[in-house]
Amino acid sequence: MDKNELAKQISREFVMETVELCEIVSGSIMDLEKHYDQELVNSVYRVFHTIKGNAFLAGYQAVGELSHIVEDVLSAVKSGKLLISVSIVDHLLSAVDAVKSMVDDIESGGDGSADNSRLLKYFATVLTSSEADTDTAKSSETVQGKEQAIESASPQNLRLQTVDNFDNSDEMQASRRPKKDDSFNMLPRNSFRPLRILIVEDDFTSRQLLVSALKRYGDCHVAKDGLEAIQAVIESYEMVPTSPYDLICMDVQMPNMDGTVAARTIREIERGKSVEGTEFESIIMMISCVEEPKVIMKACYQCGANHYFVKPLNLHQMTRQMQKLGLIGVDSSCVATG
Repeated sequence: MDKNELAKQISREFVMETVELCEIVSGSIMDLEKHYDQELVNSVYRVFHTIKGNAFLAGYQAVGELSHIVEDVLSAVKSGKLLISVSIVDHLLSAVDAVKSMVDDIESGGDGSADNSRLLKYFATVLTSSEADTDTAKSSETVQGKEQAIESASPQNLRLQTVDNFDNSDEMQASRRPKKDDSFNMLPRNSFRPLRILIVEDDFTSRQLLVSALKRYGDCHVAKDGLEAIQAVIESYEMVPTSPYDLICMDVQMPNMDGTVAARTIREIERGKSVEGTEFESIIMMISCVEEPKVIMKACYQCGANHYFVKPLNLHQMTRQMQKLGLIGVDSSCVATG
């Protein structure tokens, strides 16, 4: 299969998958307007996370950018920094409509581009608002003490209003505060510190190729199968301070445990550590000999990977993708090395 045909098939799979996801998520968002439910938020978040990953994989930047900022807003809701309001629900539904419109354009032969500036501006403002409230809470902790800081950071003091029937009980407020666990001791990822990289590959030659290519960006650890990868991730969270991997390069077909199962397990570990959807979440890149579009889309959808590469691996494309995902700077020479 040549590259053009592969791209067309990926596009068709993307359209079919996204239409289905939009139908699912519309109902969940409307349910959120009626009553707040953490699992509903989680399900909406996962849908936009999937659409974002699939859009960037298929090369539809506008769909990816809109889905990405919606995902950020839902992540803020998940962490307790932001409360769902009627306005947010309305704009989430508008975002779904915008995604549907872009997908219709793609299905008709277009590139899915659209002017989403109004929605992007709204969601950016919401995120800025939630960050400002968090900063205020931190300042309060310094001046007034820990107990007052917890009170000022509680949901009823956030500027955004809740929906009319949201449960504002003390128990609900407490459950939506950010959890205090090891994840808050991590250093944020940026382009100017060495990355922690885990390479999961059962083939010796492929493993050495990746180590040679990526060691300039930081410390490379290796695992020979999915089980070793999971153990490495668990141990990274047991370190003092916790030091999870910035990038995980995961082969799909491996003995003992394949890459999709391992990646899905790693996402579960991150969820338990309250880092899912945050800047501390590992970037996972799947690598496989399989170039069947349906397999590619399902692999990313089912295991929560950020990108999928087909062997033989194009290292230049991997570097470009690392830049897009914010792992390294555009000028890779400025990246610190370990």
